[in-house]
Amino acid sequence: MTPFANAVHGGYDGLNSLEATFAKALDKSGVPWARNIPRTGFGIPLISLGTTNFFYPDFIVWSGSNVLAIDTKGGHLLPEATARKLLRISYPDGVDRKLRVRFVSEGRWNESVEMEEKGGYTVWGVRHDGTRQATHLDDIDATVEKVITAVDT
Repeated sequence: MTPFANAVHGGYDGLNSLEATFAKALDKSGVPWARNIPRTGFGIPLISLGTTNFFYPDFIVWSGSNVLAIDTKGGHLLPEATARKLLRISYPDGVDRKLRVRFVSEGRWNESVEMEEKGGYTVWGVRHDGTRQATHLDDIDATVEKVITAVDT
């Protein structure tokens, strides 16, 4: 088990290499967070047909007025995930706390979900018009900062 200072639990085990790298940087950021239990933790219902009915993000983060559902994604999973699980959730006026879905993947990816080069990380989000947004950052600390401060554009 890897211990963490800002996680809601004392530590986590079973993290793959990208999850572990992200979790360590997330913990350094000082925001409260939790590792979501795969297939049994917090699930977001999916509205499109596919092999799964729910999306279980890897991490839940509380940042300001946002709750972030963050999933680290290997490149082989990005095409299906960005099509079905990268959600933009609309809220009525006056709602302060919002759920934001973000993905983090290794390398530089374009919005057509094509890898352009290795190195760094891509943060995935959704614009107000529903199109994908892919933002490349050079290191994991900058990536975590982008993920926890980004708002839908």
